[in-house]
Amino acid sequence: MLNVRMDSLAKRIALNNIGQSQHLLPLLIGGYGTVSVGGQLVSSRLQQYLSDAIHRNSLMEYLADKWELDEILLKELVCWTSIARARKQASFAHRKFITKWISGDTPSGVEMQCCQQHEFSLCPICADTDETLVRILTCHATESTDLRTLLLLELQDWLVAESTCPWIQDFLIQGLRS
Repeated sequence: MLNVRMDSLAKRIALNNIGQSQHLLPLLIGGYGTVSVGGQLVSSRLQQYLSDAIHRNSLMEYLADKWELDEILLKELVCWTSIARARKQASFAHRKFITKWISGDTPSGVEMQCCQQHEFSLCPICADTDETLVRILTCHATESTDLRTLLLLELQDWLVAESTCPWIQDFLIQGLRS
């Protein structure tokens, strides 16, 4: 079943690339076969490269559908190299949390009630109804606002330690505060 699924995904990525004038073509040069995916020569680890390409395309399709964005704009305007580099530097726990957060699979009160894990969807800090992902970030309880302030200060210290451009620091911190 895994082979059939992999074949299907490989065919889909090939058709996607050919449809965008980016070819997946085996070429014979000096008697050796080469493979090009999305205009880039794959010189080693073909299986890993194809797997990454399939996951990347699946992620693009998912995000474009979820956020109602144009898939081409998503591919062109987001610096996926930077995101990949940041993900590699993050711990497994952080990567897992980010993946759950993006997919909407975090254990908020509403999600836990939908999965029949909790009877109510109340916020555990302020006891207000319907704890959602947005509510987690915007809870007005003193405990929550203090924690957010502390986390923003830690983020700002980290951005300074990483020599992040000051205007990018301001953009990130002010955006998260608002």
